[in-house]
Amino acid sequence: MYRVNKYGNMQELFLEMTEGYKPEFFNSTKSRRVYRNSATGEIRLYSYNTLVCAVDKEGYLSCSGLYSATTRRHISDFCRKYTNISYYDIKESVGKYVLNIRTGEKKAA
Repeated sequence: MYRVNKYGNMQELFLEMTEGYKPEFFNSTKSRRVYRNSATGEIRLYSYNTLVCAVDKEGYLSCSGLYSATTRRHISDFCRKYTNISYYDIKESVGKYVLNIRTGEKKAA
């Protein structure tokens, strides 16, 4: 039961990527989605079906890139709601290190 959209069969791939995760937040256009795995505590932010940020079970936040202006707003909102880390800290960390949302500790990516 997968929907095929104008990008091909992306919906099937997206459903595989979120297996085990429960949707927690959608914006009105569903361009921003947050999923949480209740078993591990991991949180994932998707913007336009692209995994942008993830918090692992130890609390380390990794961000794969900054992308478009809209995605940057999604990242900023995610930081405000789920972490005590600012967007500017994330911007600085992309590709260099991951940040712990609980302690602020930096670890090589």
